[in-house]
Amino acid sequence: MSLERYEQEFLERLGRFHDDAVAAARFTFLHLAFRYRSSRTPPLVEKLDADAGFWNSTLHAVQLASVIAIGRVFDDGRDARSARYLLDSAGDYHRIFSRKALAARKGSEYASVAYEPTQADFSALKSELAQHAAVFNQTIGPLRDKAFAHSARISHDQIESLFGSVGIEEYQRIAVFGVRLHHALFDSYYN
Repeated sequence: MSLERYEQEFLERLGRFHDDAVAAARFTFLHLAFRYRSSRTPPLVEKLDADAGFWNSTLHAVQLASVIAIGRVFDDGRDARSARYLLDSAGDYHRIFSRKALAARKGSEYASVAYEPTQADFSALKSELAQHAAVFNQTIGPLRDKAFAHSARISHDQIESLFGSVGIEEYQRIAVFGVRLHHALFDSYYN
């Protein structure tokens, strides 16, 4: 396959991944911001309570979208368009990150001072992915699988317990990892 074809395939994969990564971050922070704001503004709570069914449904939908989008980022299925898939693609197409390829895209003068990512750079990204994936698999993954994505026989108390196993800070870190990975690969390709 030609280098141009590799570039085209990688950029298509990067673009599809971007959509899921941004959705994960956007829905997560929308959900958290809504809960934070409403918990600290009594007049707002009164207005929300007037249409509680609507707002509870909306909040649930945003939470569901967050968990599903994060699940897409960390999905380990063979045909998933996930972070692992994207990093594997970057490794398969590593030539597109070379100074030579960058020179063809932006000119030799630009490429001569650009940083060329090494195998160690991609290994570091894979290591970071593995760390976040392990946390996802212990916290949000079971929540996604048992409470949202599938109709498992699970009690309300078990669902609450699953939610309780996810700390807000780690939830935020997991939610933004996809965006950070996208930026790292985007910058490595274009700069």
